[in-house]
Amino acid sequence: MIKAKAYAKLNLNLHVLPDQEYKQKTGYYPIRFINCNLELHDELYFEEQKRTIDFTCDDKELSNGDNFVYKTAFFLKSLINEKERGIRILLKKHIPVKAGLGGGSSDAATTLYYLSRLWNIKLNQNQIHFLLEKIGTDTFYSYKEGVCEVGGYGTENTCIFKVNKNCFFHKRKCLSVNNTDKTCKLSQIPRIWMILVNPEKQKQSTAWMYHNLNLSKIGKNLAMYDALKQAIHKKNKGKIVKSVFNDFEQLVKEGDEETLEIEKRLYNMGADKVFIAGSGPTIVGLYLSKKKSLEASQYLKIKYKQTIWTHTR
Repeated sequence: MIKAKAYAKLNLNLHVLPDQEYKQKTGYYPIRFINCNLELHDELYFEEQKRTIDFTCDDKELSNGDNFVYKTAFFLKSLINEKERGIRILLKKHIPVKAGLGGGSSDAATTLYYLSRLWNIKLNQNQIHFLLEKIGTDTFYSYKEGVCEVGGYGTENTCIFKVNKNCFFHKRKCLSVNNTDKTCKLSQIPRIWMILVNPEKQKQSTAWMYHNLNLSKIGKNLAMYDALKQAIHKKNKGKIVKSVFNDFEQLVKEGDEETLEIEKRLYNMGADKVFIAGSGPTIVGLYLSKKKSLEASQYLKIKYKQTIWTHTR
């Protein structure tokens, strides 16, 4: 049995560009993100067996054929057309579901990576691209990981830091427990502490969020994007925190008293920056002080059931 970790992601900058011509061609508005990974992760266990794909999750609502993990295994097996291949997969969830933290996409990308190795399948880049797009565009970043610029409609990912070119896809070999190549550092962002508060409300679909964006108000803060890149290169934690931005934030907060209350509480408890994760609904409080973040986390856990303390990875 092999154990793997699927790390949550955080959009440190999220810009949606109101390019109608691009949307007509692709069906999506073009985006510009800067993503990083968090220490928060799901756990996946893989065990080979004959012929069948068996998937279970400790969250019973996710233990079905619609789960990204099962779909990834099914699509990979269909691609190689080897009926004798089988796998037993157990998923232990720690990343909140539909929270804007990329848990499902990370689970899928991790499954693709490890399952192709367990089954000794050498996929070329076109095949990887085909499978990731079939699962969902967020999986492109999850497959690459690290500190990345994300463009197009999610399929274009570029590492901000140069890494060892011998590392497969500049990624997971770097994270292997057995990896001895210390020159390949996947994520070189400074450690920033944070509290994630997931309010107990139903999340609007990402498609709904895109459809309801005010086109006159998005894509106007790209100076924050350049400032963030520069701060990451200089490893300036204070400027990284100040340069965080999300075009979805106004829409998520609109008329939402609970979100505004959580934001206020986080600032009152010493957060250096509060913003929305992805398309919501998770509210993120960034802290430069580990002590302050821990103290605030203990208090907020009493009030909000889904409160998680973590840090950049």
